Amino acid sequence: MSSSNVKLIDKASREITTLLEQGVSVSSREPNYYYNQLGELNLVMLAEAAKDARNRTDDILESAGNTSVGKLVYADMGIININAANSTETSNEGNNDSSSYEKDIITIVHAEFEVK
Repeated sequence: MSSSNVKLIDKASREITTLLEQGVSVSSREPNYYYNQLGELNLVMLAEAAKDARNRTDDILESAGNTSVGKLVYADMGIININAANSTETSNEGNNDSSSYEKDIITIVHAEFEVK
């Protein structure tokens, strides 16, 4: 079964114990939580990561002698890791944690800029 009402499913999964204590035969397992709006989030993540890459590039070049950053030549996003909140686990194949409701999404952006 699946539902977008995550809070209700979470509550029901915790209340199974009450039924078991009353002698009701129930078959259950831990719920799985999936993030299903990754397509929309990809664009936001890529834009924010590109801004961060530009800011870091500015800082590095300023430290190296006031050389300025030119236009963005190339950018891509690497593997996406969807982890339980506060986890920094990474994988070359990507992670897709389904055990926790709250998640952190980690990815790497590669960016190349011209240098003036």
